[in-house]
Amino acid sequence: MHLYTHITYKPHINYFIILHKRFWRNVRSLERDSDRIAKELDIRAELRNWDNEFPYFHHEMIVRYIAGFLASAVAVAAWGQLRSLFSTKRR
Repeated sequence: MHLYTHITYKPHINYFIILHKRFWRNVRSLERDSDRIAKELDIRAELRNWDNEFPYFHHEMIVRYIAGFLASAVAVAAWGQLRSLFSTKRR
């Protein structure tokens, strides 16, 4: 007979608790994902309405113009910094 026969180990209870926690974690994850997907569909519908209402100015063009402006501003600023670094070393 073993010394630890009086200690009973019930792995099925621990396993049940772990499964229960995982189940609720997955339920919460599904709720978050469904909310995120619903918001994305709403945004896409609003963008589609915008494109139908203003066919001459699509939302993609707005994004491209803003991205182009920002890229140009960053390039001009970087070029100005590089020129100022090299022009001060020559003097």
